[in-house]
Amino acid sequence: MQRTTTIWQDWREATEDLLFFSMEPRFAQIIEQADSTYRGEETAEVHPALFEDYLLYVYRQQGLSFADRYGQEARTYSEFYQAARRSYFSGFEVMRHGDHSFLKDVFTKRDYALLNPEILEGVDFLAGRIFFFENGHVIAPNFESYQKESMEAFKRAILERHAEERAAEDLGEFLSKNALLMMRYLDILDTILEEELTEEEAFFVHQATYLHQSLEDIKVVLDAAAECEIALDEPEDLIYRLMHEGDILSEIVLMKNKVVLECVEAEALTAAKRWFETLLGGRAVHFADEVLSMEDLLES
Repeated sequence: MQRTTTIWQDWREATEDLLFFSMEPRFAQIIEQADSTYRGEETAEVHPALFEDYLLYVYRQQGLSFADRYGQEARTYSEFYQAARRSYFSGFEVMRHGDHSFLKDVFTKRDYALLNPEILEGVDFLAGRIFFFENGHVIAPNFESYQKESMEAFKRAILERHAEERAAEDLGEFLSKNALLMMRYLDILDTILEEELTEEEAFFVHQATYLHQSLEDIKVVLDAAAECEIALDEPEDLIYRLMHEGDILSEIVLMKNKVVLECVEAEALTAAKRWFETLLGGRAVHFADEVLSMEDLLES
């Protein structure tokens, strides 16, 4: 019985393993169909930042999402998805009172206390998925963070759509049925809005983490890339530099099951991610973005 009350503590491992699960060859056709449905009539220029959430939790075949399929099989973290009573995608503001942090839904104004609040450090606004457990809520780590201006634009667009098309429907119900609509709006915002860098941002490292199943496959591709050069070759870590016009755009840290892109600017990370995803294709799957302070890096 003790296990059921602490199952939420596997949130990071469970969400990571679900991504590995979805990458199994038997699901290749499902992923292709999900990608087509997600993009709709949008062009390739619209960056699908939230596709992973759609793929794992929203898109269904035979009534099952990937999270449902994982929970039904005898997997390492199946109990996590069995214990999660439901999940919910929305836009959130991070509220802080002293050492206490929680999420406020920007649409419904409902508050959600988190069992993993440490993941919110350095984040003010985000779009992502929360899981409902018997003893609290967990935010999935593959959320996207946004500036206040972007979140306000997103909020206005969705509320206007609700008022125009489903004014008689409860707002919460509308949101729960229209995760794909919200994701598409956010992807468009990601594409057309340029983030303004502040002096404070220069003291942070912007990271993107990708998961892979073959270190050797990734290494072969990076070794062959003209833009990459090896900066460090250690038994535990292999580090490349991604160069652009003579400058270092990003450092690429290749590890056993994941790759981490590290940049000093948000715009550089966006460019590095696009380069990396174009080069690697389906060999690596985006897991999460983070903004780390120098203090975070020294403690890690």
